[in-house]
Amino acid sequence: MTRKKVPNRNKAATASAQNPQGKTPAPTHQKKPFGRQLADFLPLLPAEQELLNAVAIGEMCWLCDENNPVRPKEKTKDNETRADFIRFLALGGDDDVFVHETGICLAGAYIQNELNLISCNVSSGLIIIYTAFQNKLSFTQCSINNLNLSSSSFDHLEASHISLKSNLILKDVVCEFIHLKNATIIGSLYLQGAKLRGYDSLDTLNCDSLTAEGYIFLSHHFKATGTISFIGAIIRKDFICINSTFNNPNNIALNCQAIVIDGSLFMRRPFNSETQHSACVSLRRPHVVSCSPGFFLACG
Repeated sequence: MTRKKVPNRNKAATASAQNPQGKTPAPTHQKKPFGRQLADFLPLLPAEQELLNAVAIGEMCWLCDENNPVRPKEKTKDNETRADFIRFLALGGDDDVFVHETGICLAGAYIQNELNLISCNVSSGLIIIYTAFQNKLSFTQCSINNLNLSSSSFDHLEASHISLKSNLILKDVVCEFIHLKNATIIGSLYLQGAKLRGYDSLDTLNCDSLTAEGYIFLSHHFKATGTISFIGAIIRKDFICINSTFNNPNNIALNCQAIVIDGSLFMRRPFNSETQHSACVSLRRPHVVSCSPGFFLACG
């Protein structure tokens, strides 16, 4: 397996991290809350040191083979990363750690514990792909430039009221459910190939009152168990459901009451709605509607 090594530009941080005795340095005067200084994470894990080097120069940190990337199935000494360390970098590091404007670019990690960015302002972006998160992701009321979690797995994503200045990319993710209620996305929402293993009684994908200036993509073998809800959502361009499956045998599979789509709605075959109930779709001002036969559509 080939892994790209990057030069270390965070020299001061590395000097602090190198502890000959392998012990955590004595605590110093705490100028910030715990978790906001590099000293809180010393000694760094090997994968964290690689990531520290990469964020200084704005390059991708590959913890897997970049020519054949695969999401890890288990934790190893080469891929283990702490969620709180990711948070520390996402919030800009400290006086000894320099984070490039590109933000965090990471692939092939196994991230321990919950990544909590509730009510945080992340000025750059997060690209964390082909990564296994041990726990849930909490982004409620987070403001962030862009978020890309493609080909990653996690328990669930709670991101109600999140504000994105660009795209939310969740291609090929595997999780229980995703909540994006009242989210604001200046770009598009990409869920191609995602697998949401929700429950019949749960909103597996809750996008109620979401506003997206771009497109919504639920396509390329997207599959969800449970209710997909876009009640009162505003989509400025197209809503595309092609080659996707919505599975909810005991309830509504797709609820789009009072949705506003300024572009077009595509629900063409091989789109499948595996439900005993008709999908409830109430649209205002659809420019083009293209649906599979047997799919109930109400426009008003």
